[in-house]
Amino acid sequence: MRPDVPANETPVPKPTEAPNDTLKQELDPPDEATDSSVVQDASAPDILDLRAVERDAAAAERDRAAAQREKVIGAAVGGDNASLERLFAERDRAAAALDRYEAALDRHRAADYLRHVYRDRLTGALQRDAGQDRLAAELDRCRRRGEALVIAFIDVDHLKVVNDKRGHAAGDELLQAVGAALLSGLRSYDIVVRYGGDEFVCAMADARREEAELRLSEVQKVLESVIPGASISAGIAVIDDEESLDDAIGRADRDLYRGRADRAGRATAGR
Repeated sequence: MRPDVPANETPVPKPTEAPNDTLKQELDPPDEATDSSVVQDASAPDILDLRAVERDAAAAERDRAAAQREKVIGAAVGGDNASLERLFAERDRAAAALDRYEAALDRHRAADYLRHVYRDRLTGALQRDAGQDRLAAELDRCRRRGEALVIAFIDVDHLKVVNDKRGHAAGDELLQAVGAALLSGLRSYDIVVRYGGDEFVCAMADARREEAELRLSEVQKVLESVIPGASISAGIAVIDDEESLDDAIGRADRDLYRGRADRAGRATAGR
């Protein structure tokens, strides 16, 4: 593994054409300190993407230069000129390979940066600000394609009781389990956002209410298998054609409280 690739990143395969030592010294990427300063900047993903584009362009230009040199070699009868052009062509090909490797590495870093910056570290769900952007984009996409979008508002039951009686470490364990259950119980492309301390908002595209209810029941089963007795409450809203995202989230929240009140009423009547 290259020394400038963090341990938690999947290494990018190295190019098959390895430049000679002199070329490598001339074309080596910035050192680790330079790379880490870029990644710590708030605009790091844009910087890394731009750098990748520039390196791809440089690789294409070097490939063109190598192809031109190879034409010269083909036209030459022999001698020192042909040997020199062949050497330069090999150098250009090696430089292009290195540029493509560095471009792939920059894109990999940008993706890894986004995964970590915009995710809630405890639950694995998207943080609220980033999550709202994703929800809005998903709503726009569904409307363009004429697909339904289901919003689920989820509340972790009895989190305050767990915090008060067993401590915040136990509460964190419960939140972590809920986040894991949502991410594993829903589809891989469904959106999961940590909306508040014990609240999550999920978006399920191209789904009906019944399908969303079934998936959330699977989430509940996964949660109980990890922490027996743990539970979530959920409200669901299928977004109307002209409804805003905030209105749909509010409607799902009200649906949650209606369902919770109904369960409480049935429990009281059954005593």
